[in-house]
Amino acid sequence: MNMFEPKSEFLYSCKQFERNLNKLREEGQQGHIVFSMEAASSINSLTRVRALPNQRIDLATVDESARLTANAIRHLMSQVKDMNDKK
Repeated sequence: MNMFEPKSEFLYSCKQFERNLNKLREEGQQGHIVFSMEAASSINSLTRVRALPNQRIDLATVDESARLTANAIRHLMSQVKDMNDKK
């Protein structure tokens, strides 16, 4: 593998990760997701996430808690969608 070849798997995962964070933001703004007070550390992590001037997420501002929360919520939402589709 040449060191200049694109690592498409990494790029895909970054795009998917940004999509998960943006979807979490949208769902939160619409009131579809509500956090309890016990999730204060997750809320603090999510509020520290910043956008770049081009409106993409500044990945340097995303910590482990924010990453896990975004990915877990997206997974749970896809599970709910699958259950609703089976009905």
